Amino acid sequence: MKENNLDKCIRVNFKMVDNEIAAASCMSLFVVFCIMTLWLSVLAIVPLIVTFVYLFKMYKKLFYTSVYGETAVTYQSMPASAAEMTAAKIFVAGIGNIICVVTYIVVIAAFLFFLGGSSVSGLIANIQKIVTDLSADGGIAAYTLVLAMVALIASTFMQSALIFLAVVAYQSVVREEKKGLYRFLIITGAYVINQLLGRSGTLLEKLGIDSLIIPAVIGIVLSIVVMVVCYRKTVKLLEEKYEWG
Repeated sequence: MKENNLDKCIRVNFKMVDNEIAAASCMSLFVVFCIMTLWLSVLAIVPLIVTFVYLFKMYKKLFYTSVYGETAVTYQSMPASAAEMTAAKIFVAGIGNIICVVTYIVVIAAFLFFLGGSSVSGLIANIQKIVTDLSADGGIAAYTLVLAMVALIASTFMQSALIFLAVVAYQSVVREEKKGLYRFLIITGAYVINQLLGRSGTLLEKLGIDSLIIPAVIGIVLSIVVMVVCYRKTVKLLEEKYEWG
């Protein structure tokens, strides 16, 4: 199958940050190592901080260095449109976060099972029991779990799109006398939007909506809408400033 421009952009951007994603994910092993040793448990915060540092480096390479920094000329000369490059960067940043989170979950879960002396057969039996329990509720609990996972994934990509838009908008301010004010509003606005979306479930609870499915569905819809709006605005700003491809 012939590789299209979007696939090439995704591959190039992923290659750009694969070391950062791998390093951030591997920190989960050090967290477990610290927890296993009582006198080192207090140091578990260190690899967590290192994880965030590498994720920050990932964002910086994807959203700043390859757009405005020293490697910008190289990546802007690729035969791809601003829309394709923006979509690829948002996708890779989201996937990088998901890989890191999943790695942490798998490593810590494996450690807990090992700590409890559970065998592989016991693990399989526990998973089967969970599936059976979920099915016993007429599938409602299973649907809720799936929706929660989809909502988390959608939120991850939305955050990537929001961060990219904030960086591009921050760099696109042209009026020197108001750069400080505009940039402050951009950063504050991105933070407030992210916090509001993250707390939408709490707001719904205060409104008397205690269903688990409704907040998940609303969260998915809001994340997709915000992601699309951020994506389109980012593409517009990049096209106004640069000649892509």
